[in-house]
Amino acid sequence: MKLGRKKDISIKEHYKTEKAFSKWLASDDGVEYLSEQIGVSLENPRLENSGNGKFPVDITFEFEIPDEDEPIVVCVENQFGATNHDHFSKLITYAANCDARYAVWIAEEVHPDHKNAVQYLNEHLDEKLRIFLLKASMMSIDDSNPILILDSVVEPEGGIVKPEAKGTLSELNVLQNRFWFSYKEKCNELKKENLARSKPYPQHWYDVRVGSSKYHITISTSAKRNQTIKVGLWIHDDIALFSKLYEQKEKIEAEFGRELDWQNKDEKKARHVWHVVIDDFDIYDESKWNDYFEKIITAVEEYRDIFYKYL
Repeated sequence: MKLGRKKDISIKEHYKTEKAFSKWLASDDGVEYLSEQIGVSLENPRLENSGNGKFPVDITFEFEIPDEDEPIVVCVENQFGATNHDHFSKLITYAANCDARYAVWIAEEVHPDHKNAVQYLNEHLDEKLRIFLLKASMMSIDDSNPILILDSVVEPEGGIVKPEAKGTLSELNVLQNRFWFSYKEKCNELKKENLARSKPYPQHWYDVRVGSSKYHITISTSAKRNQTIKVGLWIHDDIALFSKLYEQKEKIEAEFGRELDWQNKDEKKARHVWHVVIDDFDIYDESKWNDYFEKIITAVEEYRDIFYKYL
């Protein structure tokens, strides 16, 4: 069997300018890939956003947390070559002016001092600002299309967590983290890796990307015993798309064989459609996890396959 040859590619050689790289990161493909890396469904990409200041950050994104009213802001600073003080200070300035809860710094090489600095800030800033430091590289096999690789060098403890979460992880947080890792393992076991591409984190929800920055599927659990697991379609700040689906509500619900909960609250950017999959969820009873996973997977596939026809 003939083996292919790996070829390393300079990101600067491929994209020419940092602005061009930013433009790709803000595209549907880029948003999906970056979302998978940090474990949350990013939406509403804005290039060269200056927020409340006059210095524009490369990209800002937002993401919604189930049951929260305000979207969370994420700012992204990318650079060719090695990390330096200039881009580090820019990242902090941008985060402050955009009122960002999370910041993502992407570079081709990471200096040990900058790695230590980001770790230090993550340990001492608590919930005020959490920083991801990612190392970017590109490669191809023979004449294949280039592949972008983002390796996590530093990420905040617990990854993406609710804004009010502080300090070390609670017993529940640890259990939530293991629950989503086990869900991911179950999907891999069933050869359904596409239903669990996001990183598992200690939080009560898990996002499933479906190939678009306009919508995704969310699995939302309750933190208490004997509560629920809901699965639903989240639509990012697109009332026209939600209205298009709502006009076909009867057809869609007929395919599901049940009524769905259509949430269209004016004060929230995201709209969603979902239903309760499990009404007696108990995360503390691990003997039931496999049964939960089977029902969740069935529901996620149902949302993906049925809504795909109407989107």
